[in-house]
Amino acid sequence: MINFYRGSREKYDETAHGEGIYFTNDTTEIFTGNESYGKNADTSVTTEDIVVVGGPLASETSDNWPTEWNKDGNRVIPKGTSVQDILEGLFLKPINGTVSWGNISWNPSLEKPTVTLSSNGPAEIGSTVTCTVAVNSSVSNNTRSATCTASQGHFTSIDGTYVAGNKTVSKTGTTTGSIVLAHTWNGDSVSEFTSGSTTLKIKAGENKFVTSQSGLSATVEALPETTVYASTNTKKVLENVSETLNDTDGTSARTKALTSSNYDTITGYYRWNAFVVDSIDITKTESSWKFTNDTTVNSVTAADQKYIVVLVPSGFTLKTASQMGLDFIGSFDTKDVTLEIGGGSDTYAYKMYYWQNTSGSNATVDNITIS
Repeated sequence: MINFYRGSREKYDETAHGEGIYFTNDTTEIFTGNESYGKNADTSVTTEDIVVVGGPLASETSDNWPTEWNKDGNRVIPKGTSVQDILEGLFLKPINGTVSWGNISWNPSLEKPTVTLSSNGPAEIGSTVTCTVAVNSSVSNNTRSATCTASQGHFTSIDGTYVAGNKTVSKTGTTTGSIVLAHTWNGDSVSEFTSGSTTLKIKAGENKFVTSQSGLSATVEALPETTVYASTNTKKVLENVSETLNDTDGTSARTKALTSSNYDTITGYYRWNAFVVDSIDITKTESSWKFTNDTTVNSVTAADQKYIVVLVPSGFTLKTASQMGLDFIGSFDTKDVTLEIGGGSDTYAYKMYYWQNTSGSNATVDNITIS
């Protein structure tokens, strides 16, 4: 650590205070808090070159040493250097900053509407759902801006005040128009749509309801012409280092039609099941039947003279069935039937697998699967 002492060398006690730099009594106001280095400091100069050998500065690399203070391969403090120049040379290294404008940014977007089907599904093919839709007119990112990166802070004029960090200019846009909604169900337009009440029929696979919003436009003013001057790390303006922002985009480039969309989906399946009945005169599916994405029924037990029936929608087949560990598929008779589905609003082809228990006691069929 370097200690600074004001007074004569004879009065400076190095034993008590350690190695230091001392000044004569006429160098007053040194480090008084007002950035003064002493009213007489400029007349206090070195009388001969001081070669840096040993001491706290000897370990410094030449990269950090003022270039003009190198002599005959040695680092020196030159003869005739003032105290202020010594302190600035040792403890202050001015760095010139840079300034650079980035791209102009403006990306307004219309938030998505809310779209919610009345069921998460899965749902039986031929059944119906409704959809609730809510408009969302919020617009985000409707601010046009550009940022000038300033490595050492900046000035906005040559005689201005130093400002730390970067410079950003911006303009907030406005919107005009009114929102218009359009709807599709499985790719087909739904022209007579009433939110929460229009019925939509389920088909096989994924069913998608999409709502699109349009009709709004965003407009924003051009950014003002702005010049930024670079600064040094000592907060001094660099008059010859500057960058100017010019927003040359015309009105068409600063106007944007806003659209957004959202959707909800539900999966449709045909039903199937294995169950016990008194007769095989079956005309419609039941809500308790399994969907075809659930392809297994654990077991079915029929009393004497009862029928075990497996109803499989067209396109699927009975894959496995066993009794007491043995393959039982060959014991079933089959016939094609047309059943009401979706609450009776449609019909669909099914294949009926059926077997009548005539053993005189209960009989169980298990491991029933379709594919």
